[in-house]
Amino acid sequence: MSYTIVISDSPYFFAMLIATAMAFAMVMYVWPRRSSRGGSYFTLLMIATGVWLLATGLEMAAADLPTKILCAKLSYVGVVFLCPLFLMFVMDYYLTVEWLKPKYVLLLMIVPAITLGLTMTNEWHGLVWSEITLAPGGGDKMAVYDHNVWFWLYSAYSYALCAIAVAILVYRSLRNQGPQRRRAMVILSAVILIIVTSILVVGNVHEGLDIIPFIVTIAMVFYGWYLFGGSVFDIVTLAQRSLIASMADGVLVLDKRDRILSINPAASRLIGAAGAEAGDSAEEIMARHPALLSCCRVTDEHPQEIMLTTADGVPQWLEARTTMLNDSSGMPTGRLIVLHDVTERKRSEEQVLESLHEKEVLLKEIHHRVKNNLQIISSLLSLQSGTIDPDHTHMLRESQNRIRSMAMIHEKLYRSRDLSHIDFADYVNSLIASLARSYLSADDKVKIGADVHDIHLDIDQAIPCGLIINELVSNSLKYAFNDGRTGVVRVSLSKCDNIYTLIVSDNGTGLPPEIDFRNTPSLGLQLVNTLVSQIEGTIDLAGNAGTTFRITFRE
Repeated sequence: MSYTIVISDSPYFFAMLIATAMAFAMVMYVWPRRSSRGGSYFTLLMIATGVWLLATGLEMAAADLPTKILCAKLSYVGVVFLCPLFLMFVMDYYLTVEWLKPKYVLLLMIVPAITLGLTMTNEWHGLVWSEITLAPGGGDKMAVYDHNVWFWLYSAYSYALCAIAVAILVYRSLRNQGPQRRRAMVILSAVILIIVTSILVVGNVHEGLDIIPFIVTIAMVFYGWYLFGGSVFDIVTLAQRSLIASMADGVLVLDKRDRILSINPAASRLIGAAGAEAGDSAEEIMARHPALLSCCRVTDEHPQEIMLTTADGVPQWLEARTTMLNDSSGMPTGRLIVLHDVTERKRSEEQVLESLHEKEVLLKEIHHRVKNNLQIISSLLSLQSGTIDPDHTHMLRESQNRIRSMAMIHEKLYRSRDLSHIDFADYVNSLIASLARSYLSADDKVKIGADVHDIHLDIDQAIPCGLIINELVSNSLKYAFNDGRTGVVRVSLSKCDNIYTLIVSDNGTGLPPEIDFRNTPSLGLQLVNTLVSQIEGTIDLAGNAGTTFRITFRE
């Protein structure tokens, strides 16, 4: 049997060719991006559409009935898969849950495969077309098909699949905002247009006038605008989606009405909203986390730490950063929220704080025990002084004062909140008061004063300085006012540019000229020189109108 194709100048023929070219152009555009969400099913959909349009165009150009029947059968290679592929595309692109498992895809293809087989063997059983004739009239005669039972069964199946796809698109059009809503509405409009037209043509409402080529051409324009204008399969957009979806941090995009435009899997997991998707209300999704909702509504872009409670009652810490999204005119259109899980960091911080607290308690206990032990030694020396020659008790008293000066340091640290530094002004006042009780009587006319303000020393400097003050003040009280004169002993400590200056002075008789304080048999002055070296300082003596020791050392 021979088949004849004649190129026709009919507008239907050329419209079909244009639509066919557009379909295959889209295949070439989407093919490199077929691995994206919905890309593979859209590619197959356009291939099926192109095959259908091309075969239908050839059917219009066929010169005899056998050729037209052959082209009609070839068109079914694309037609039978249009509705299943369209449903798969819509489900893959718009649904967040993975529904298209291989077994479900095979089930969807069973009816189309049976339909294609029955179409190719229609001459044997007539289940698809019971009779095929040429339409009356001259020029481009169209074939008239009397459809049989299987055609109507397959039509019902196809329209059911399209109805499911339309329901998904309507759902997304109502719940989505911005570009996603417009894209869904464009596809929805094109699909409804094709469905209505096919119903009219199949029902022979316009007998003898096949308007499907024009409608398909218009639908292809809609698809083209959707693809090329909307950049659905643009490689940058795909990369951004892939990156956001794979991020460990949660990412949410909200519109001005606090509706979710986008949410990645990490955000759904962090806020405990596994079913959250675009279009949901943020207020409903975050109903269990009012602190998070308040944080999402702030305009301050500085990160904020908030604590959530999981469904298991476990505390979870998140660091939330909100960024305002503005349009080209600078008007706010929504917000971008990035959630970072800092639970492990907070737990580590709590463990560190707990460990520091334990160490502080331990260190305070050590200072307390050292102070008690020094007081015991001082008490032992006091007891010992009662058993020796009264002429030698002054030596034990000097040792007691030295021990007491060190014990005071540990007592101050034990009572202080800062275990690394001591308030030296408070310490000096306590020390000179203790020395006054030790060396002065009610009849003495000597006064002791201190000028120390806002000075805090660590224990490595406080103990040597305390001992230096103890020795120099003790010497002044013992030797500078032996003739009963009125006098003043002063202690001052100041700081300038990380340099401390300690001055211990009196207006007493002064040191004898023959005494070299740097090289003397006096235990007290030897101890002072040793302690100055210990803090890496320098010491100078001024002997005019009394005695003045000036000691400088670095912080």
